Amino acid sequence: GRLVVEEYFHGTHRDQPHDLRSASKSHVAVLIGAAMQAGIPIRLDSPVYATMLGRLPDDLDPRKRAMTLEHLLSMTAGYQCGSDREAPHTADEDVMQQSGERDFYRYTLAVPLVSTPGETLYYCSAEPNLAGGMLERMAGEPQVELFDRLVARPLQMRPYHLILQPT
Repeated sequence: GRLVVEEYFHGTHRDQPHDLRSASKSHVAVLIGAAMQAGIPIRLDSPVYATMLGRLPDDLDPRKRAMTLEHLLSMTAGYQCGSDREAPHTADEDVMQQSGERDFYRYTLAVPLVSTPGETLYYCSAEPNLAGGMLERMAGEPQVELFDRLVARPLQMRPYHLILQPT
């Protein structure tokens, strides 16, 4: 019932928001699970492109048509996620941030696939980010508000900061 250790690194402190980077992947999965529990109509088999685009382009890669929320959460969507110079259009988060693109969802949806969804695991931050976008669209509510209502308040998480890239 008492705090045993509390440490901060690289000049951060308790009241300073900081980028959680990869830890955010777990946050999205927890939020989606809480949304499912609350009755928001999102399912693991929800199609990514139909959800995000509404109408699918006729020339859409058939592999992208088959991609589901489960592929995003398990990081098996098949996106090119490396920062290889040979693949200039990639879902690597650092490359995306440097691109100047303001709509990360649109950017990610345009990234080419290097494998069929479900086939190979690629560690890729863009995938849980896109899963959060799907949740927003299906819930009709911003992730920040969903997190507060479904996770933070029930777990009495205070204070916390949740800052997402604008889309």
